[in-house]
Amino acid sequence: RRLLALNETIGQKNHELIAANGQLKVVNTDLEASIASAHAAREDAEKNARVAREMLYAADLHHASEARTRGDPRNVVQTLDRHRPGPGDPDLRGFEWYYLRRMMYRPQQTLLVAPAPQYFVCLSPDGKEVAIAGRDAVIRIAKTDTGAIIREIETHQLEVNGLAYSADGSTLASAGDDGTVRLWNLAAGTERLRIAAQPRAAFQVAFALGGRAVACCGHSDMIGLFDAQSGDRIGDLPGHAAAVEAICVTADGRGLGSVSRDGTMRFWDLDAKRCVATTESAGMRLASIDVAKRRPWMISGANDGSLHSYHTSDGLPLSSARCPDRIESLALSPDGKLLAAGDIGGTIRVWRVNQAGKFQSRALIAWHAHEREVRSLTWTADGSGLLSTGEDGRVVVSQMKPLSTVGFRDLPQLGEVSDVALVANSPWLAIAGPTGLRLWNWKTGAVEVELDQKPWCEVVAGGDRRLLTRNRDGLIAFWDVAAGEPVCEQHLVDRVASAALSADGTQLAVVRIDRPDSNSRNSIVLFEISADGRIAERFQIPLDDVCRRIGWSPDGQSIAAKLHDRIALFDAKAQQDQPSCVAVHKMPTDFAFSPSGQLLAVAGRDRSATIWTVGDESRRLSLRGHGHAVTTVAFNHAG
Repeated sequence: RRLLALNETIGQKNHELIAANGQLKVVNTDLEASIASAHAAREDAEKNARVAREMLYAADLHHASEARTRGDPRNVVQTLDRHRPGPGDPDLRGFEWYYLRRMMYRPQQTLLVAPAPQYFVCLSPDGKEVAIAGRDAVIRIAKTDTGAIIREIETHQLEVNGLAYSADGSTLASAGDDGTVRLWNLAAGTERLRIAAQPRAAFQVAFALGGRAVACCGHSDMIGLFDAQSGDRIGDLPGHAAAVEAICVTADGRGLGSVSRDGTMRFWDLDAKRCVATTESAGMRLASIDVAKRRPWMISGANDGSLHSYHTSDGLPLSSARCPDRIESLALSPDGKLLAAGDIGGTIRVWRVNQAGKFQSRALIAWHAHEREVRSLTWTADGSGLLSTGEDGRVVVSQMKPLSTVGFRDLPQLGEVSDVALVANSPWLAIAGPTGLRLWNWKTGAVEVELDQKPWCEVVAGGDRRLLTRNRDGLIAFWDVAAGEPVCEQHLVDRVASAALSADGTQLAVVRIDRPDSNSRNSIVLFEISADGRIAERFQIPLDDVCRRIGWSPDGQSIAAKLHDRIALFDAKAQQDQPSCVAVHKMPTDFAFSPSGQLLAVAGRDRSATIWTVGDESRRLSLRGHGHAVTTVAFNHAG
């Protein structure tokens, strides 16, 4: 009986265990479902976070690109640096990130680093030495090429705000917060003369009148002139109503420009000691100035970021532009064709300036050179380098040699323009439009020749003072640019979609629209051009697709035609119905041969460009990174 009772108890326990196991299975199932749901939720969260990062990256890239367009490299750098990956973070940066980041810096060298902010940099007359000074009141003379310090001079002027070399380079003048201007014998490193120039701080100093005088501005409204040998005051330049921030002397030392906190800029005749021109900028505090060395205009920078150029004879305004930040320093290149401006955020911008003192409304280049204010700028003697000092204590040399200094011209208002082309061996730019064809001299800025051509012509080629043009109705004309008359005119085909001239000028290819009521059929017609400009047809190449552009290989052996989904190459020496080579690309938009003719670049609407080997139809490279369709491709001269 006891065994039966025990067996019943064991059976009950087994039933309870079975029930508990069932409950555990239910719990395990619920737990697995919860874990799967948690994993799915985490994956969704990670996916959403990844998508959010990618969207933020795309938005920031767009923001950085816009900041670069408006000349704000500091904003570009700050925006891009937000996407530097941390440990374990995914790296979203692509070509576009590195491209924009690289564009924010010029090739530059840190010449030296001082222990305190440096306010002024000055180049010796021979360009071999550079002098800097700043908050620590120490003048440092260093070699321009290596940055090696030659001499240090303790000025005891509290802070040194300005420096100036004498014409022979033997004397250096310094303006300090103690109100003195001190002249230093550089050979001995000793003080030669001390001038009590200003009642409070002296801001800038300059040698004038052939080195016989020293001009100084400062915390007062008076500019003082002092004898460079004795230190005696030989004159004052009154007129400003507030502290004079900066001065600049002309190349001959007989003219001086000044800007003041009262918002005025003045130009002075130092021989007569009188003001000859005054400009007023209401509500602006002018902080910097530079005077063109051999031209009658001066440029000022203000705390609102505006740049203005004025004529020195009457103060009439010539041009203006704007920076995003307050301008702290200005410097014109030795040839006067480039203007550099440093702002409060450490950015340097460069504008092109023409002979009339007009500069572009948008900066040519901009880059982040210093962590804080750019306090002073000066160009090297040959214009290949730009020296800058800043609140970060660094002296930086930025390489400027690659910049073109040919200047710029404003195109005349010609209305709508359909095509442009430079005419080789001449100063002319051919401009075609609804009113005909005009030749604009980019050196003088004037329209010098108007050719009697029908509207909407295309400039096919220009060289050796000759132009080849074509109209929509198939009229081809060779023009003698000097005479302004056509050398030869021929009506080749009824409707022309495109035309191209070979590099040697002896062959002309024309895309003819065979069916005016449809774009489904084209053909390429090849012509031979004689020495006198006569054009004779050689043969035709029928096409089974729409063609809107053709081009010649550099050697003139092949013709490339842009079709719907490919670039087809045809032999130009013998008639053939089938292409000799095909570069397949989804909806091509443009193509270009390399200078050697061995490579063919193709752009497309799929946001990519491809490089092909001419002859064997092999794709060498695929270039991706554009956000939209690639519209144009071109090789550099080296290929």
